[in-house]
Amino acid sequence: MASPNSTVYNNAVSAANIIGQALNIDPSVIYGQFVAENGAGLTGTGAQQNNFGNLMPNGNLASYNTPQDFAQAYISTIANNFPGAINSGSNVSQFVNALQYGKNGYQYQTGTPWGAYDNNIAQASAAYSGIDQNAMPDNSTASQVANSVNNGDIAGANTVDAGSPANIGNAITDFVKAEAKNGAFILLGVILVIFALLSHKQTVINLVKGKA
Repeated sequence: MASPNSTVYNNAVSAANIIGQALNIDPSVIYGQFVAENGAGLTGTGAQQNNFGNLMPNGNLASYNTPQDFAQAYISTIANNFPGAINSGSNVSQFVNALQYGKNGYQYQTGTPWGAYDNNIAQASAAYSGIDQNAMPDNSTASQVANSVNNGDIAGANTVDAGSPANIGNAITDFVKAEAKNGAFILLGVILVIFALLSHKQTVINLVKGKA
């Protein structure tokens, strides 16, 4: 297996850790995707331009000055187009499924069949435990990017795939509202069950006593 150039490797690991902390996705999964996109040696054109995820805003392969710039663009892309990947942790299948079935019909452009893409990420992420921890960003860098995401400060229009919603704040808000709505339905169901039990209190007591 080819080994990445040390600079490219360190930059990729730094970006993976920033992204992982901001989106609550295991950095090994993010790094695995970088390998799936650029090869085991990270020799792809995107990786040489700090574009480890091969993001293509406006249909063109983007180039980023620093891994931090790429991390912000990637975080924006996921939050705007593929919110199902957020909080996927180490679940590769959930992560890949979110990329395949994005918001409003968006699909991450991989150039690889999805089954193979899933396998490639899983295999590459398995080697993450051997990554040099010195390449990890300091906590202040990762926290700064994470806070930018939470505050909706990351610009969307110039960093996400063509045609995607530009407002990252709205994307995250929509995701939270959806989760809250699901929680409300569950709470309503519990209340209805309790109400039904109270309405038939004597029946319940008889059932417990074996007098049904």
